[in-house]
Amino acid sequence: ITTSTYFKLNDPTGKYASATKYSTDGDTIWNFEIPIPVSLGFVDPDVIELNNGKYIFSYQVIKGTQNVWLDYRYPPTFYFLNELGEIENDTFFVTKYKEDFNSIVEGKGDYFFGLGSNELYDEELQVFKYASVLFKMSNEGQIIWKKEYTHKSYPSSPIKLMDLVEHDNGNITLLNNLYSLHDSKQLGWILNIDENGCFDEIACDSTVIVTNI
Repeated sequence: ITTSTYFKLNDPTGKYASATKYSTDGDTIWNFEIPIPVSLGFVDPDVIELNNGKYIFSYQVIKGTQNVWLDYRYPPTFYFLNELGEIENDTFFVTKYKEDFNSIVEGKGDYFFGLGSNELYDEELQVFKYASVLFKMSNEGQIIWKKEYTHKSYPSSPIKLMDLVEHDNGNITLLNNLYSLHDSKQLGWILNIDENGCFDEIACDSTVIVTNI
């Protein structure tokens, strides 16, 4: 299954995002496309196949300006497709300022995960703070939980949640890419959480602050 974004000649709608499923012989099995209501901006589509043979297609529009601090993230949108690539349902949820979701990952049950990061300005300290973001959503589009993860020693270091591994007992291992501003190095941060997104009984709020690597 491949994803793409494109414009259509002489089409006033603007940009389209699509997913196409091919057979092993290269024949098209189905093609799904959706018009994007924003003609200017970066669109990052993704698609996964669920264990019931259905699919989830997602995209998020990031509309840029000449001033990088005014970049705007539109809410990520999710389309729930049947076995033929046809829409059964769709949903989206409101995100924080400068919150990006870069991929979705199938879960071991009737749910999937969304992986991303955010950037927030601390008015009191007058610095930007960063966190990796993970949400768990049912295959019907209901948010189960959503968490932000930041390390106490690196609150102002850009971080991105790159991938995860869900274990048979429900626990999850998060693979983060963290850029240390202290010494200008890329760090890998591996974080183990439980099935509810908690690091431990104490660090289990919507924002999880971890004090050790």
